[in-house]
Amino acid sequence: MKKLVGTSFLIFILFLGFGQNSDYNFKQGLQKASSGDFAGAIVEYNKVLDKNPNFTEAYINRGSAKNSIGEFEAAIVDLNKAITLNPKSATAYNNRGFSYQSLEKYETAISDLSKAIELKADYSEAFSNRGVCYFNLKNYKNALEDYSKAIEINPKIADAYNNRGVVKTITGDYEGSIIDYDKAIEINPRYSDALNNRGVSKRNLKNYGGSIQDFNEAIRINPNFAKAYNSRGVSKLLSDDNQGAVLDFDKAISLNPNYTDAFIGRGKANLNLLLFDAAKADFAKAIVLNPKNAEAHLGLGKTNSILLKEVEAITNFDNAIALNPKLGEAYLGKGNSNNKLKNYEISIADFNKAIEINGKLEEAFSGRGFAQNQLKKYDLAILDFNQAIAINPNQSTAYFGRGFANLFLKAEKIAISDFDKAISLNTSYTDAFFYRGKAKSNLKEYKAAIIDFDKTVVLNPNHYEAFYEKGFAKSKLREDLSAIIDYSSALAIQPNYVNALIGRGLSKSATKDDLGAISDFSKVISIDANSAIAYSGRGLAKSNMKEETAAIQDFEKAISIDPTLPMAYYGRGNSNSKLEKDKIAIQDFDKAISLDPNYPEPYNARGASKFVLEETDAAILDFDKAIELDPYFGAAYNGRGICNFTLQKDSLAIRDFDKALELLKDNAKVYNNRGIAKSNLGDEKEARKDYNKALEMDPNFVEAYVNRGGTKFYLGDPKGAIVDFNKAIELNPQYYKAYLMRGNALIYLFKFKEAIADYDKALEINPKIPEAYTYRGNAKEGLKDYAGAIEDHNKTIAMKPDFAEAYFDRGYSKQKSGDEIGACQDFLKAAEMGYEDAKAALKQYCKNK
Repeated sequence: MKKLVGTSFLIFILFLGFGQNSDYNFKQGLQKASSGDFAGAIVEYNKVLDKNPNFTEAYINRGSAKNSIGEFEAAIVDLNKAITLNPKSATAYNNRGFSYQSLEKYETAISDLSKAIELKADYSEAFSNRGVCYFNLKNYKNALEDYSKAIEINPKIADAYNNRGVVKTITGDYEGSIIDYDKAIEINPRYSDALNNRGVSKRNLKNYGGSIQDFNEAIRINPNFAKAYNSRGVSKLLSDDNQGAVLDFDKAISLNPNYTDAFIGRGKANLNLLLFDAAKADFAKAIVLNPKNAEAHLGLGKTNSILLKEVEAITNFDNAIALNPKLGEAYLGKGNSNNKLKNYEISIADFNKAIEINGKLEEAFSGRGFAQNQLKKYDLAILDFNQAIAINPNQSTAYFGRGFANLFLKAEKIAISDFDKAISLNTSYTDAFFYRGKAKSNLKEYKAAIIDFDKTVVLNPNHYEAFYEKGFAKSKLREDLSAIIDYSSALAIQPNYVNALIGRGLSKSATKDDLGAISDFSKVISIDANSAIAYSGRGLAKSNMKEETAAIQDFEKAISIDPTLPMAYYGRGNSNSKLEKDKIAIQDFDKAISLDPNYPEPYNARGASKFVLEETDAAILDFDKAIELDPYFGAAYNGRGICNFTLQKDSLAIRDFDKALELLKDNAKVYNNRGIAKSNLGDEKEARKDYNKALEMDPNFVEAYVNRGGTKFYLGDPKGAIVDFNKAIELNPQYYKAYLMRGNALIYLFKFKEAIADYDKALEINPKIPEAYTYRGNAKEGLKDYAGAIEDHNKTIAMKPDFAEAYFDRGYSKQKSGDEIGACQDFLKAAEMGYEDAKAALKQYCKNK
């Protein structure tokens, strides 16, 4: 908020009785002050007062000019003189009140402003100024009353509305504050402070998009408004646009290198971006700027805790607590650090304190519950998790913790219900999948358990316990070959993991490969260097963990030992395919298939590699064979579907995607693929349903947003299309197709400049898009920049000489620019390529050419 919006009155005298020179100087002073030349105005008032030392209005105006240049003490001297000469001058009291307020002498300022109001009961500016003084004294009730009185007297004082809005913001009346900011902005549309303040209130109402719009406008009006950049950064931070937030905090700091709050905000954003060193540096800088800022110490503590520097983190949290003993988050952070240090009794005391300060801090209940679990006080843990869930029913950690306690109390079904809830709230909750699998395994629901362990190792490829548990469940189902692979994965990660060694021994005889069963998957490799299946199994585990180079080494070792092991060739081929070495991969898949013609995985993998190499017909044959061997192979149906729509056999493709979705259930990529095929058939409405489904399952699916946007555009909804393209760009600012498509929609809306900006961006990302030059040329043509349009069409034609549309579009631009012969040449070229519009253009423009 602006400290005080004071009004220093200029007294216009029509008839002066002290000489023409003084009259002239006084008028000059008024003119200079009104034009902002306050120093020049003071010189003129000096001349007036030299001739007439008792001219009250000259003292008032000179005092006002001095206030305007920050010379408050000097202004007070002038205003004292004015009051001595005229004790009934309300203006003099108002302006002296302004001086005192600017010097933060609020009580003295209030006395002067009250006197001004006593002398002039309808003095709106004095009420407004006194309101600011009350505000700075945190007397919000009186401040609100004064601002309201000022507005009642003069409804056109923008500052009074803004300042009243600030009081309402501070007292939690965000809706009321917005009404006041609206009014201030209505009176003064360039009121950047009011825009910033309104943005803050909108943010407090969680209207982050609306707040950002206000900050954008404030910055447009005042590009050096550091506070607005900081405010916008906070809104972006709260709406998970951490990179955008960092840029705004950077700008705020560049404008004000001592902006403590901006360093703290940037630290939080960097923390969310996992840029821990940067976050730590920001919080440390904030502490240097303001060692008494508890929030900065708290942020540094959180960062150190993430970096597992728990002792340092606890010191930071202690510092924050010393500065603000009511900062519950600091006790929470300290408790979490003590949990990590296994100081469970101490952590419980920390959580107790956090809960004492803020009984609604669900993380504190969850943290304390975790500590109780570790101390095997499961009943107490459940009470804490119950409380956390009561406060926040969407807190996945609490459901997991309660499930963990119930599991160890042997209440598996209740535990599974809790793990289900935790996973529904956090689909990447590794431990929830793992312990739900253990609960199901305890209930002998092995197939369901395997699904959970699979998910666990996808989320954390180094979770050796999940590999072991999955192997154990598979061995119970007599899927021992697969079980051995899981035990090997566990042993590759943890070579001395006893349970996995035992499990591998149990499965050995069931696989009828005694040598492999004895020597396989980890520790045995050092004992039996000729165990081909051990190297092959370990290679698959490494490949699952995306360690392709190491995996290939194991597969090659296995092949050198046993050139007839199909799994080794398949594994090596799979790794090479992931490394985009598809020609080499196909050789391995060929070998795997020659060794085992009934092995479906190599057929599917070979089909995928052939498709990458544009051998689409051959790829279909491989997918056909994979499906013949395994009719439930959903990925093979999807692969064949992709091939079919590439060959413009869209009906066949849709049939394959239907089957893939039946087998794979909800799969966003397959829905997206089916949408493309439907779109190719012109069924945009059904395509849109598939894109909707893909985005329902994966709200961050960039390609699906672009595809749905394209469908909306073709269905005559360019504005809706732009919303989707915007979302795609938000998720991936480097996805050039989104800019290209948005540009097309903007052209449709006659927003040619914006369209050009999008095409520019698309070409910046990928300069080798001939269509982008053509579309940009069309946009330039919309702006009647025919020379620029022709230049772009030239670029398209140079890159893609067989693009008929580019010749037609260039011809149209030439015709508009007066080059009728060149236009006709281009129309003729496009017509020769079969472009129907060009034939019509020839008839219209080139009859006599």
